[in-house]
Amino acid sequence: MVNDNNIRWGYGSLLKVKVKITQRKKEYIILYVSCMSSHNPRTHPDTQTLHRTAPPCVGLFIKESVQYKIREDLSIFNTHVFESIFVEIESHPSKKYIIGVIYRPNTAPRADVDVFASTLYSILDIINAESRTCIIMGDMNINLLNYQIHQKTNEYLDNLFSRGFIPVITKPTRVCTSRATLIDHIYTNDIVSNFSSGIAISD
Repeated sequence: MVNDNNIRWGYGSLLKVKVKITQRKKEYIILYVSCMSSHNPRTHPDTQTLHRTAPPCVGLFIKESVQYKIREDLSIFNTHVFESIFVEIESHPSKKYIIGVIYRPNTAPRADVDVFASTLYSILDIINAESRTCIIMGDMNINLLNYQIHQKTNEYLDNLFSRGFIPVITKPTRVCTSRATLIDHIYTNDIVSNFSSGIAISD
């Protein structure tokens, strides 16, 4: 089970999410994109924590029993432009997965969509060259709902598709009184396995 949480609240709320998923009795990786105030974010006893920067703006919670290694070659960190961490997980001896979480800050003037996109495409090309199954998720700050009216968003989706990656979240992930956006993404190149995706609603 993989879960992308764009969390900007404290440890208590995060722990509630973790406990609920643990109760489902499945192997899980919980990923968060966060700007927590805590300098040393705590974790659940059976969970390993990986993060970059302090306070962490991109990171992973990984179930203790899951074997993994950090893919430093894929974990590009360009502050305010492209912040990521990738791990390789061995589900059984003949099958390895790559899991990545990415954050694209949306702060001018460094929030360059073209630089972000070209960095991501380079990562996808490496993953495809290794023939690895991959799941990528995070707060991309690119509204996929605009793909028909915004050229760069359309090109971004086309480049994902051309590399065999498809978005599995297709409905708004942020809704307010005046607008709805889809800026929290999950992509995968696994088009064979049966899986389900959805959006958890919280106020």
